[in-house]
Amino acid sequence: MSDLVVLRRQQIVAAAESVIIERGLQHLSLAEIEKKAGMSRGQLTYYFPTKEEILLAVFDRCVENIHRRIAGPLESIAAKGIKGWPLVREIMAAVVRDIVTEDPFYPLEYTFLAQVGYRKDFGKRLNELYSHWRSCMAADLDCDADPAVIANLMVVLQGFLHGLAIQRLVDPGMIDSGAVTETFLVMVDLYLERILKHGTAVSGVNQASEFNSTRTKMLAEVVQ
Repeated sequence: MSDLVVLRRQQIVAAAESVIIERGLQHLSLAEIEKKAGMSRGQLTYYFPTKEEILLAVFDRCVENIHRRIAGPLESIAAKGIKGWPLVREIMAAVVRDIVTEDPFYPLEYTFLAQVGYRKDFGKRLNELYSHWRSCMAADLDCDADPAVIANLMVVLQGFLHGLAIQRLVDPGMIDSGAVTETFLVMVDLYLERILKHGTAVSGVNQASEFNSTRTKMLAEVVQ
């Protein structure tokens, strides 16, 4: 790919991102992108045959921007020399602080989610992203426990971040993200303590009594 092609594609993606930020995803059209990029329809479709391909490119750009924004905080965390759950805990807190409600990534993410039933390329891109994030968190956790249990925990952590992002989008002032995150992480603290104690998630008849004990301890720590 020549430098000119790379430049033109970057200009188109930047124009599409600007339209999304300024007017919302619902107003994104080839006509609006043409106007913002200062290109003709022929130029636009030469570099991106469909609007969906532009959306995928904007999505990738948004992911790169997120990684770039949190690179500094993550380097600072890594410099502390902490490992395992304390490391993942700080990374999650940094990610929560990084949630920017006007960032086009989140509207795009949920637009893609709404269309995965008939847009397999959207589903594939999200699956690759989510799998990568879960793998990174699991590697950082470095927990000597049943891999299936750890995999399930990574899904829960990721689900929490998504849910919090949705609430922040709908009503940024509705919740104290820091307090909510801390409450959630206390629960994970106790769950991990149980995993490390038993080597796996507790099941069967012991689960009810262990749950009651854990719940009491968890509530006490949250109150503190």
